[in-house]
Amino acid sequence: MNSKDDDVRYAITAVILVVLATVVGVLSLAIYRSTHSATGIKPFPTSYDAGLSPMDVASVTFDQPDTLYFAAGSDSLPGDSDAILSRVAETVRSRSGFGVLISSFVDETDRSEKSVDLAKRRAAAVRHALEAYGVEPERLVVMGPTIALGDAGAGQAQRIELRFR
Repeated sequence: MNSKDDDVRYAITAVILVVLATVVGVLSLAIYRSTHSATGIKPFPTSYDAGLSPMDVASVTFDQPDTLYFAAGSDSLPGDSDAILSRVAETVRSRSGFGVLISSFVDETDRSEKSVDLAKRRAAAVRHALEAYGVEPERLVVMGPTIALGDAGAGQAQRIELRFR
């Protein structure tokens, strides 16, 4: 063999090693990103991956949101909100990896700028209340407003839903 053949083999080997290292790096990054979000909060935890005991699972619901119903035209927190907000805040504060999705709604028959603004103010009031209960802002995500569909009446649009994520 001559030195030119050896040089070609080394170059091919080097290219193969670089390609393999790149593939391994990309796969590692994809796996890491699929298991960790930017804030460290896992989306939609199950009782298994949230590290909950069977006793804890009974006190935390993942499939049913906690709901606050507001008075018509008002963004003031409803009178029964303290119990719900304190429980939600305690759950989030006591478990790493938990966050809260705050969803606001508007009536499908009234999507005016005034209604959208009211829904946003309601969500902001809930967010501020949870922050006052000690929940870090980065663990709170506000979504909406979403159109409340169905024939349940305008009262369904005057709500905020809280879901663990």
